[in-house]
Amino acid sequence: EVDQSNLADAQQELDALIQRVDRTAAGQPGETAGFPSVSYDEVALSVPEDGESRFVHLFDGEQQYTINCQSTSEHRDAVTEVCDQAIETLTGR
Repeated sequence: EVDQSNLADAQQELDALIQRVDRTAAGQPGETAGFPSVSYDEVALSVPEDGESRFVHLFDGEQQYTINCQSTSEHRDAVTEVCDQAIETLTGR
């Protein structure tokens, strides 16, 4: 189970995974929709060349949910807007 008391441990594991894609990526622990969370903004992708992901990992006890908003520079603003809206409107059960 992941909660605020051991979120740093979960972040360490996630950092190791995400840094396999982008060595400079650093997670930001926090809370999203009332759930402990770790977020990664602007994770650079190698394919497509100008690809970028934003990951939000939410924890509900033993369950982990991941939101991945992926874009290229051509549509980044639109994807960012929709991703922000999706994350801001999340609610727990």
